[in-house]
Amino acid sequence: MLIRFIIIFILSNTIATISWANEFTEEKAAYKTKLIKTIPAPQPYTEEQPPTGVELITYDSNGLKLKAWFAKPATKTDKKLPAIVYLHGGFSFGKQDFLDAQVFLENGFALLTPMLRGENGNPGHFEFLYGEVDDALAAVDWLQNHPDVDRSKIFIFGHSIGGAVADLTSLYRKEGVLLSGSAGALYSPELFYNTPFPLPFDNADQKEVKLRSFAFNLKYMERKHAAYVSKQDLNRITVKLYGLGTDKYKNTLKVSIIEKDHYALLKPAMLHFIKGMKEFIKTAENEKK
Repeated sequence: MLIRFIIIFILSNTIATISWANEFTEEKAAYKTKLIKTIPAPQPYTEEQPPTGVELITYDSNGLKLKAWFAKPATKTDKKLPAIVYLHGGFSFGKQDFLDAQVFLENGFALLTPMLRGENGNPGHFEFLYGEVDDALAAVDWLQNHPDVDRSKIFIFGHSIGGAVADLTSLYRKEGVLLSGSAGALYSPELFYNTPFPLPFDNADQKEVKLRSFAFNLKYMERKHAAYVSKQDLNRITVKLYGLGTDKYKNTLKVSIIEKDHYALLKPAMLHFIKGMKEFIKTAENEKK
């Protein structure tokens, strides 16, 4: 079933006479996922208080009031701040996720670490890379409306499953988002067929899988996206689907292999991504001159 499904999608992206009926965002907007299980995110959590200087906020995602932690760099400035949405790995948020992302604060970026629908006691149900993408984009909206944030200098980054959410945000045209990125998140559709938890949707429904799959929608990318992976994150299927070793997506998708495991690659990936963030800001400022 999985192999047949992948072959169909590869052919549909290489034969000119076969194409999707609508662009990704149009197709998703017109479709309501059919949840066969209405369950919370499949990972336990501990209710933790944010550290000193970090604010617990709520943001709105299509009527869902979701939690997030927000912080600004310790160094004071009169200028509006560039900012980043950091999407944690796994299916629940913890203090360590915020501590992992503090490197963005240390480099002058305001930081928002959202909890997504069905996570950490949030309202909504676990949709597994569907409504969670809407939540990530809603977190961007919250940042862009913050009085201390420069709405034209926004970034998105995530690790593991949070990285998969970040990947999918690159399929949306979002004014002010300069660059997105992920670490350990170039998944193949195997992700939806080998889970240790109950799936909330029917993975025999090709549309449900397609609308959750970054690999099947790369041609719809709206901005540059930096993906950092370890060798253990790659296999024959991912190499083929993401066009690795070719120039197929060179204008939008930049893949870097880091000689670390799935978890240890996060810090070097973030440090490299921060260099890219600063370069994009410099370019944006030069273009305004």
